[in-house]
Parts: sequence; structure tokens; C-alpha cells
Amino acid sequence: MIAKSLFILSLIALVSAVRVKDVPAKYKTVLMDFSSESTTSASSNFLQADKLYCALPTPSTQTGTYYQYYDNSHSFRIQADKNRQEAYTINFAQPFDEIPQVAVALLGFDINTASAGISVAAESVTTQSFKLVVTAPKGAKVYGAHVSWIATIPSKSQIWVQQYTIPRNIIAEFSETYGDRSAFVKFVYPRPLTNPGVLVAISGWEFGSGKNARLTLEPIQETQEGFLLKASTWMDTIWKSATVTVVVFEKKVDRATAIVATTRSGLLSTGQGTREEIKSVTFPSTLSGSVWSGLNLIDLSAKATYRLRSHTTTSGKVANTRFWTWDNSVVYLAQDVLFHIPSYQEYVTRTGVFEKVYWGTTHPFVSKRNSEQSETVWVSFPSPFSEVPSVGITLSGIDMDDPNPGVKISVEKVTTEGFYIKIVIFPNVSLYMIQIDWIATISSKSGIYILTLKDDSNSPAFKKLSTNFYTERPIEYTFDYPRAMTNPGVTVGISGFRMNSKNARIKVSPSSVEANKFKVTVTTWYDTALYYVGATILVYEKDCMHGVFETKSAITGVLHNGSGERMEKFEQSINIKNAITWTGISYLDMVTGYNFRLTEKATVNGEKINAVMKTWSDSKVYHAKANIFYTHPTR
Repeated sequence: MIAKSLFILSLIALVSAVRVKDVPAKYKTVLMDFSSESTTSASSNFLQADKLYCALPTPSTQTGTYYQYYDNSHSFRIQADKNRQEAYTINFAQPFDEIPQVAVALLGFDINTASAGISVAAESVTTQSFKLVVTAPKGAKVYGAHVSWIATIPSKSQIWVQQYTIPRNIIAEFSETYGDRSAFVKFVYPRPLTNPGVLVAISGWEFGSGKNARLTLEPIQETQEGFLLKASTWMDTIWKSATVTVVVFEKKVDRATAIVATTRSGLLSTGQGTREEIKSVTFPSTLSGSVWSGLNLIDLSAKATYRLRSHTTTSGKVANTRFWTWDNSVVYLAQDVLFHIPSYQEYVTRTGVFEKVYWGTTHPFVSKRNSEQSETVWVSFPSPFSEVPSVGITLSGIDMDDPNPGVKISVEKVTTEGFYIKIVIFPNVSLYMIQIDWIATISSKSGIYILTLKDDSNSPAFKKLSTNFYTERPIEYTFDYPRAMTNPGVTVGISGFRMNSKNARIKVSPSSVEANKFKVTVTTWYDTALYYVGATILVYEKDCMHGVFETKSAITGVLHNGSGERMEKFEQSINIKNAITWTGISYLDMVTGYNFRLTEKATVNGEKINAVMKTWSDSKVYHAKANIFYTHPTR
């Protein structure tokens, strides 16, 4: 069921404004509606250009910016004897599955100082678009407007937005007086929030002629029940009106806020022509989604046209905000509030590749030793998860000395930020390079479950893998599904092995995939003895969002014959865009007498997976297979 979600903040308006910094004690209380029902959105199929695609879950939050310049003939410039409005259609990058809340804020403006004013608002909101309405009040001459917008479905995002105009009768009490003056508005949440965060930004203002434009917004006295908005001006500013945008959100590890400001009385307040300042702020984690921003402090001189713009870009963990003015305008101070919002959907699955080369170093892995050697390495997620995920790892590449090869990898301590991989080599083994594919997922949201298999020759059933030579020797392991599955899929990747000095032969594959259980078969053959095996198993619902692409080298093909770098390439079309992959070697048959060298790497290009299986130097790969599991990070 798609449910409407409405969060309307309670407003407790101050009975009268004050000229002092003390916060008044009495407010008029207005109760408001707040309801929120959970919604679910499942993936589905849709047709586009005669091709079946997998539709992604609809977004919970989207943001954007808009700039409009008004030429000399526009009514915003020449018809200052009346209020004027103009509306622009803003289309969402991806449709919502229900009507979102939308709020807009100012990022900049170009306005004559005589009876200056501007306001922006969102109207006529649908699942696909909204109308951005820009208003030039009577007396104002507006030459340009720069606006940011945020659209969100609160039941999914736990973000609520609202615009509010401070009543003119409150501001009128001190609009033409001198000194520090503040109006207070109390916002009350209709129910307590767990860990709320608050942002406020300017979405409209009016100032009288001949005085500087000064306005600042600040949320104070923040609690789980609400907060107090303090809107202030100072010195001789004639303040007529103010409209604010309020953003309230539940704090999560992948959300963060920041404030960036120009240098007071700095470069933007002196000189002529275009002048700019770039201010940078570092967030706690990689900025994987958008950064919404809005002005929350302005201080501009009335001696010249009010001209100011700001724009924020991101790189890694850093947000860079560019403030600029032009001609003879004077900006004493400007300040933006920033809000990092992850991409349209929460990342519930991430994948990656860890690779390390030991050859040419003094690492203990390089020189054979008569005891096990180990190393533990940290792997960071591109951005934090909202909760601790499950992690699975598999071998996707090795370069190892050939006699008695053996390596095993395991996941250690997982957090929302990353995890540790423990790499172990068995006695008398030299490891020159290792490549490990990893997948991290919140199973309850992705429908992907991670299981592990580990066994060795101490197990009675396993012993036949190290005896009864010259026959194919399979052993089966039975698993129950982590939960009831409708159309289960299973894929595996090898996470460790230990063998004798013959050819390296191992195959791990799912078998007997039934409604309530499945089996994984481990096999070796001919004169190979297998003393240890490790595997990572992915269980998932077969649908348009999940799939497996199996690659196979040619038997005694290019990877077996010749020398130097040799590779085989594979390509597979898929039905989702922007997929991510996890590659696990599942079959090895490599000739002894040469180093065991093999890698497979997969890349996604649009709606295709391209993979390269490679060996090099004098290695001989009789046959190899790899499973490439693909999914979408927000599924």
C-alpha cells in the first residue's frame, strides 16, 4: 500500500518580537497534524525501447538547483509598482511513488537596493514535478534568482521540510528601529523524534530602501520535542519580512551538516568586478549523494546592487562552496548551511576489490617459512552503512608458488565504516599477490544472504578429497536458507584451499537448489589432494535485480599455451543500469611446475558486464571458471 505521509510542524509564534537577546518565556501554541505510515517499494519490470529493464525502487529524497536571469524587458525589472510572480516547472530526475514534500531556499540573488525583496516557494507538487514560484514584491527590481530545492517522502527518508513566513505584525514592531533585534518562532514536533537534526535557510526577505540587507537564522534550544528559531537583524536595517525553510531530520551515520561562510569584510566587500571566495569543509565520510545548501546569513551594503551567489560541489569527503559577487556590490558576510543526503536510495549493498602485491618486498609472505603466516588488513566502505552489514569475501586473483599451494581468507570485525580481512598462508607457501572481491549488504533490505563453508582433512567426510587418487571425488554440504525463499538463487566463490604438489584442481558449485534447502559440492580429481577448502555462498531471490554471469576459460586455450600476459574476455548484457558486481573464482585447474597465476576482473559499462580472465609469465591454466554476481546498490 502506498500511504500518504504528512509532517506539518507545530508553530508556536511569539506574541511579540523583542529587541534584546533574551528569549521570551511565553508562546501561543498551535497543535498540528503529524502522521506517517510505512511504505514499501519493490522492484519491477518495465519496457523501454523494446527492452525489458528492471525498475529501481523509487527515490525517497531528491535535490537540485535552479537559476533564472531577468533581462531589461522583464516585468521583474520594470514593473516595480506591483507584486509580480513567475513560475517554472522543475522536473524530478526520477519520479516519486507518492507526492513528496518540497521546500526551496535562496542560494543567491541580484536585486536593486531600493525597496529590495524576493521570495521563492514550491507549489503544485506532483510525483514528477513541482512549480517553483519566484515573487518580486512591490517596489523591488529583481535581476536574477538562484534557488536550491529539496523534495522528500518523510515516511521513507525521515526528513521533513516546511516553509514558514514570519508574521509581518511581529517584525513590524521593530522594523525601523536600531540595534540587535530578533523574532522567535517555536517549532514543535507532533511526536518526539529519536535524534533530530535541524537546518534553517532563507527563502524570502524584504528590506527598506537605503539600508544594508542584514538577516541571520539560527535554530536554538533543540530538543527531541522541537526547537526555537531565532531570526535576527541588526544596526539600521529596515526589516519588513522573512520566509524561512525548515529541514528536520533523524540523524543517521550517513547524514551530516556543516556551515560555511565568507571572510567577514573580506574579498567580496572590496574592489570591482567578479570576486569569489571558495570555502571547504570536510565531512566525516565520503559524500556519496547530494549536498543540499541554502543561505542562512546575509549582510550586504545598500551602496550598490545586492549581488550574491553560492554553489557547492563535492570531491571525496570535501564540500567546496564558491561564494561570488560582481560589479561594485559589497558583501560583508554570507553563510550557507549544508546538508549531506545520500543518493536517492540508501546504499544497502556495496562491493569492491582488495588487491595487494607482495612480490619485490620483504614481507613474510614472500619467503617460505615452516609455519603459518598471516596479515590483517582494513577495508573501508565507500560510505558508511546505516547499520552493520554482513560481509562476504572470495578469491578473484592469486600469484602463488606452485609446490603445496595454500591460502585462506576470512572476515574479521565488521562495522558500519568497514571491516578487516585476515589473510593466512599455510607453511612453506610463497604468496606474491592476492586479489579479493568483497560484498557488504544489509540482508533484511537487499534480500542477499551470506553463508560460509570451511572444512579440512580433520573431518572424516572430507578425507576422501585427499585420498582415492585418480578418481573424481565430490563431497556435498547441505544448507538451510536463512529465511523462506520464493525463487532462490545460489552462487559461490572460493575463499581458501590447501593442496599437494600436483596440479591445483578444485571446483565448488551449488547443487540441488530446492525450495527449502540447497547443497554445495566441493570436488577435486585425478592426483590432486585437497586438505582444506573455504567458500563464500550468496543466497538471493532470483529476480530482475539479482543475477549471475559465469565465465569459463577455454580448455587448454590461450591461458594454457604460450607465455607472457594472456587473457580471455567476456561480455554479458544485463537488465539493470548502474549494477555492481562481486567476482569469485569457482573452478581451478592449473598445471604444477609453474607459479599459480590467475586473476579475473569485472567492470560494468552501462547495461553490460565486461570481464577479463588473465594469467602471465609461464603459468599454465588448463581451465578456470568464475561467478560474477550482480545487483544494484540500492536494492
